[in-house]
Amino acid sequence: GCSQSGIECTKFLAAFVARTIIDGDDPAFVMDKAVTEADVESLILKAISKISEKDSPSLETIKMQVSFDSFFLDEAKRQEELSINADKISDDMRENIAEMGLDCQHHDPISELQQSIFNYVLRTSPEEAGDRTYQRAREREIAAAIESVFPRIGIRSFFSLTKEEKKSQLEELNNIVLGIRLFNRDIGKGGLCIPHLHNDCKEQTSELLDIIVDEVDSQSKLCEKYQEILARTTLTKLNISDSAVKRWKNELVNRRQLHKYIQITHQDVHNHDQNTGILRDEYISAMESLKSAVGQRSSVVKELVYPKFYNISQLWMKLSKGIDTTKHYSNSYRSLCEYKNSYNCTIDKMEHIIEMEGDILQELNCNKKSPFQLPPPNAETEIKIETYNSEKNDDEDHYEHTIEDCILLQHGTTPDFENAILELQGFCPISITQNGMAVPGKPEHGIVSFKGRNYVFADEEAMRSFLYDPSTYLQKVVETAKEKPELINLLHLKEQFPNFFFTKDFVTKNNLMRKIEAETQTPVHFTESYIDPLYSWNEWDLRREVIKLANIRRCKTSSQQTV
Repeated sequence: GCSQSGIECTKFLAAFVARTIIDGDDPAFVMDKAVTEADVESLILKAISKISEKDSPSLETIKMQVSFDSFFLDEAKRQEELSINADKISDDMRENIAEMGLDCQHHDPISELQQSIFNYVLRTSPEEAGDRTYQRAREREIAAAIESVFPRIGIRSFFSLTKEEKKSQLEELNNIVLGIRLFNRDIGKGGLCIPHLHNDCKEQTSELLDIIVDEVDSQSKLCEKYQEILARTTLTKLNISDSAVKRWKNELVNRRQLHKYIQITHQDVHNHDQNTGILRDEYISAMESLKSAVGQRSSVVKELVYPKFYNISQLWMKLSKGIDTTKHYSNSYRSLCEYKNSYNCTIDKMEHIIEMEGDILQELNCNKKSPFQLPPPNAETEIKIETYNSEKNDDEDHYEHTIEDCILLQHGTTPDFENAILELQGFCPISITQNGMAVPGKPEHGIVSFKGRNYVFADEEAMRSFLYDPSTYLQKVVETAKEKPELINLLHLKEQFPNFFFTKDFVTKNNLMRKIEAETQTPVHFTESYIDPLYSWNEWDLRREVIKLANIRRCKTSSQQTV
């Protein structure tokens, strides 16, 4: 339906939107009712109607979530296909070389093998750009490196190796040749068109990090701007329609999600930069070690330098994969930036609110009580709040303030407070349920641990409200997420909505989860093959056998012939 209407829609987006309709409050879709063809048709029409919405921040948020998750899956599949194709070409060439022998029909099998090895190394060498002159120089350099490592005089012994040994030696030869060319490039005597990956990787990653850091700061300020205007709108009586406020809240959720994804990308790129930094240091150290081993000598012992050449080539290939990973993160960031202007942003129309009202938020913050105090028990409510209870552990100097199943963890008195794992991605559950706003909690007010899970709040008033009835508020969060499906991914409600997370679980870093079919059979009776059926375990039988063998020496052979 979407393709006929000219609407771009992926299968992941269609599945996500359909799931939001089924799990929503639509009475047409209930769990205990059989699904009819009319229901399926109705679901399709509703999904098409949802996906066809124009200028919708909520829909754009869902599209961004699906795109971000599916991007990793698609990229992982693409990388796996490229790797499989490259490995297949290399494996086929090694297989053909390993099957060659002296008894082949060619008039000169040694020359034929030498040419095949040269083609193999040339074909699997790093991609390089250059004109015909550079290509010829490259071929001469590879031929010279092969001759130094695998001279023609030693080719005859290659035929006597097994097939697996031939393949192993070809792969080792390829790596050593690459290491020789990298060394020649470093000393300025060869390695034409081989890129300096240890420098390129650092430059590209640093440049990408700077861009992402600026964007994280920009999106953070924009989210704060939305939040401030919405807070002023809620606290003051301005002539603003409910539809406009709802629109601003949806835009805030969209900006929060974009900010969260850019933060995730920034953390991934930062970790990648640290890992590639370690590789760069190892590569530079290995190259310096090789230079000191070779020095100004015209010839060196191969047992000394060949392992170093091999190590350098392995590090260079890892840096090459690091470059590909940097490009992957760059593409992911660019795909996120496409959603910055995917709808008509109305933030500019909200600017006049700031000028009309005073700094209400700052005044409210000044009037807030800084120490956390329990609200007085209310006899009219059914919620029972236990008396304030403070317990001190002299060993750990750790205070725990308990109300029902809640524990208040405070900075300075709770070990490893900064590394506490926060639920709802650190957003305040009270702000979500009461105002429909995605407001980050402030750990400086404390962290409430309820049934082993940690929650933070926008202010102490929200924390006190949560302590009255945590289960009710958490259930309201789930109900709010049903009404606004874009909150499911933002708050990471995976446990409550397991069917909405269908892509990211299949990807770990850059590798796909691999599945294979396997079987095993267990015999009814185990029979060990090493048991000797003629073995006699009886001690007396063994003694009689020994006596018989010893009596052979006394026996005499006699014969008699009858006429």
